[in-house]
Amino acid sequence: MATFTRRRAPSSARNWQSGKAFAARLCSTRKLLMAQIVLAGLIMISCGTVTVRFVSNPQVPPSSTTGTIITVSLGSVTDIHGNPLTITTVNLVNAGLSSTLNFCSDQLDRFPIGSVVRVDFTPDTPCFILVNVFILG
Repeated sequence: MATFTRRRAPSSARNWQSGKAFAARLCSTRKLLMAQIVLAGLIMISCGTVTVRFVSNPQVPPSSTTGTIITVSLGSVTDIHGNPLTITTVNLVNAGLSSTLNFCSDQLDRFPIGSVVRVDFTPDTPCFILVNVFILG
């Protein structure tokens, strides 16, 4: 009867092989987890429970201008969806230069004709969003 002795690989080779197997299992586990996350996200989006939105510049600082109010009038424009939108058009004069500003909604009572004002606003499309009106004189 012959006896066979099993030779073991040197310990450095065993460690390298077990480390390689561990890395392969870890990589496949990560891939599986990523696939599950992506699949769950797609399912939630298709059910309408998740909404993804992007904002190009959420922190637009207000702009300001100063001048004497010459005219104020109401008008109407259409927004990006084709809905009518009321705007207030204000003409200001400062040092002989005139500027025309279109503000969203009815703002007639905030602009007394002949007053010197500083107007703070946030530029937007199709009209500016009025932040504040300071009557200077």
